[in-house]
Amino acid sequence: MEAPSATGAAAAASYFMSLYEYAYTTGDTAGFEQMSDDDCDFCHSVLDDIRQSRAASSTEEGGGSTVTSAVGTEISPHEWYSATLRITQHASTRRDANGEVLVHDPEAEHDLYFALSWADEWWRVDDVDVLAPGTLTAP
Repeated sequence: MEAPSATGAAAAASYFMSLYEYAYTTGDTAGFEQMSDDDCDFCHSVLDDIRQSRAASSTEEGGGSTVTSAVGTEISPHEWYSATLRITQHASTRRDANGEVLVHDPEAEHDLYFALSWADEWWRVDDVDVLAPGTLTAP
């Protein structure tokens, strides 16, 4: 992750997923925001959801994910990359301030397609598409 390469892009995408989980669990979005490009629609959607959840005093239980496959691709050397991840998203439950279940998401697999850029010695996530399993990566 410390250098612009296909391997670095795959590692950066995997790290971004750990920041995603941390942000949902704690409400601390600083690291997630640092890696998110200003024009990243996926990133803004996640940040809006976290802020709304926190404002409503909702809590997240369970969750987390396991990256089962990560592959990076160099598009333009030292500048543009993509990465595809296959993840298993573990079951999670969101509860309101009174403990009532708002949403329960069962365990599921997803393929994630990342557009990433390398600038100022750091990775930026330009966007993420969430797709049906098997769309991008080998099972």
